[in-house]
Amino acid sequence: MSRRHRHLVSRFSVAATLTLTAGLALPATAAADPAPAQPAVPAQVPAESPLSAALDALRALPDGEPAALAAAEAIANARGSAVEAAESTPLGAYEDGMEFLGRLGIQPFLYPTGAPFCTADGDLPLGTVPAVAGALPGPWPEYRPVPMLEPLNLVNPAETLFAFVPLGLEGDADTTGIQLAWLNINTLQGGFVPMGTPEEAAAGAIPDTVTGPARGIVEQAVARFIADTLPMGGVRVAPVETGSGTVLSAVFGTVRNGAASCFFLPTIGIVDVPAP
Repeated sequence: MSRRHRHLVSRFSVAATLTLTAGLALPATAAADPAPAQPAVPAQVPAESPLSAALDALRALPDGEPAALAAAEAIANARGSAVEAAESTPLGAYEDGMEFLGRLGIQPFLYPTGAPFCTADGDLPLGTVPAVAGALPGPWPEYRPVPMLEPLNLVNPAETLFAFVPLGLEGDADTTGIQLAWLNINTLQGGFVPMGTPEEAAAGAIPDTVTGPARGIVEQAVARFIADTLPMGGVRVAPVETGSGTVLSAVFGTVRNGAASCFFLPTIGIVDVPAP
């Protein structure tokens, strides 16, 4: 996985294209208090929400970036699936995932998620494997493997680290199909990013100026740090140059767990990335 993924749209006057409202008009239904049953209708974002305004602005751009628009639409359409996943995920698994994200300082997404028909050994209905996701603005982790080097970061200021943490996959599960859709609603930058392994992200954080024997020492130190910090078994991460602002995101995708191929429903998140 490359060190950074970035999809840009043309810069233009915010006043002429987008007026952001205070707060996000996204649902906050808790897993323990599901929303009342309503007639099935297509998932829509309320007209007053910043995401809806961003969608309108992107669609109105004559030379807009298709990746940013597609990412915004994916995030908007993910909300119903996220609620369903939250209602089917047991409290214990959810709390385990939240505890892990909290230890890293990662802000959890609004809901957990899950992949049905993914295991024959779990306790959930339909063989569901639960998962959580989260985001963390940089700089992080400001790790200094050797005193003479500057701190190494998976994400720098104005960048965001996204993490996907499944709970119950086999050790050799293939999670390369997990991807991220993101949109900065202040700048209208966004797109899709394939999520990689923690080791790949850590290797990309080592500057090219570190060469020779010193690079081997740093790589070993970073590998130990990753092993002590992040659990294995399907964890995926993505460092992204999101820029500063309010960033909306959705994580979803297909995994192979033993003989089973299953799909993790989208889960959405919101993170405020401060200016450097």
